Amino acid sequence: LFRSGYRRSMGAYVDTAFHIPVFEGASMGPDIGLYTNRGLMLGPVANYNVTSGNDTAVGYLKSGYIYDYGNRFTDILDNPVPPNRAFAEWRHNQQIGDDFTFDGDINWSTDSEVIRDFHSKEFVPIQEPDNFFEANYTGSNYFASMFARFQPDAFYPVQQRTPEIRFDLVPTEIGGGLYVRFDAGVAHLEEVPPEGGSFLEADRFDAFFGVTRPFSYKGIFDVTPVLGGRYTEYSHTEGASESSGGSRTLGEMG
Repeated sequence: LFRSGYRRSMGAYVDTAFHIPVFEGASMGPDIGLYTNRGLMLGPVANYNVTSGNDTAVGYLKSGYIYDYGNRFTDILDNPVPPNRAFAEWRHNQQIGDDFTFDGDINWSTDSEVIRDFHSKEFVPIQEPDNFFEANYTGSNYFASMFARFQPDAFYPVQQRTPEIRFDLVPTEIGGGLYVRFDAGVAHLEEVPPEGGSFLEADRFDAFFGVTRPFSYKGIFDVTPVLGGRYTEYSHTEGASESSGGSRTLGEMG
């Protein structure tokens, strides 16, 4: 990787990354960026694409640190941008056997503008990066998963799930042409507004059960009656108007 050019805010710059193989399918090294109006940015980078039998792991790491002596202005919350600036991004995808997957995307930075200032092409398509881990097990007719979304910095509003555990049964025939659908999940939810305001927190239980019975007339007319219900309950709430939580029940017929 090699980039060079000139921007009014950055001055003349050159940015290059060195990838040194460490073992088969993986490399790492330094990323060095020199900006005449800002200083020297330095951080480790890595790439990996490793296969072992039916198991695979693919991902990358990017990072950088700079003591920025240029004009830094303010961040998205109108706070002064500090001179010590850094960022790190780790993206990971892993397949274990035929049934288990693990995915993660971690983005951390000292201020909301560091990617915009030093890696503008990456900032334009993703201005509020996500942070999550997800593990998923695939059974013969179901999925069992754990999902976590979190907020490593305080620049963007994030409904955190720490974590959410789910079970999803795909439409399954139980005899007589009937198919059942079922899913259930429990989650701990948190939200810290970046511009102040009430801290929000709740535990949520959610479940759905439904039955369908497809009918077909000579392959030219199809109808599928549907009957189902959903129950959702919030408890241990904080910051809401109803501190004791609440619940709702929904029916489906058609």
